[in-house]
Amino acid sequence: MIRANLHKDPDEVETEEEWAALYGQAIWLERWRNRNRAELIAALFSEKKH
Repeated sequence: MIRANLHKDPDEVETEEEWAALYGQAIWLERWRNRNRAELIAALFSEKKH
């Protein structure tokens, strides 16, 4: 996830603290994308007319 979301090679991370911070950022970004995707799908298939 770190590599995919942040374009950083996790093998090059030097400390556990840096790895944990990058992992936290990657998780946040993944959740943000999934929430936006869910909202988009819900809007596309809702019965409300805009």
